[in-house]
Amino acid sequence: STHVFVCSHGRRDMRCGVIGPALIDAFERELRPRDGAKVAIRPCTHVGGHKYAGNVIVHGRGEGHWYGYVDSELAAEIAKSHVLGGEPVIRPKLWRGQLGLDEGAQGRKCEECMRGAEGAS
Repeated sequence: STHVFVCSHGRRDMRCGVIGPALIDAFERELRPRDGAKVAIRPCTHVGGHKYAGNVIVHGRGEGHWYGYVDSELAAEIAKSHVLGGEPVIRPKLWRGQLGLDEGAQGRKCEECMRGAEGAS
């Protein structure tokens, strides 16, 4: 099953406390009509980097991806592309990394992300 974790920790920094619940609502609106209860959408506490609010981790299919600067529109895109379609949304600013990669593999994936952005402009 797939899990969507949204930082909603408001005591440490209000940015996540404000945007987190709005993102949970956005994921619910996008996913519930399509998937029933197959995706768990959960608030979570501090995942690091409140300055990147909204912070979202999508974990499923044996891997996890970490997103930052997520707003309601991007939540809908992540829901469609990553959660339902299995394709992570890997682009600068939005994609913060992949859980479970060692430092070298993480660096290579980030470099690929940046090269892809350069080629798209």
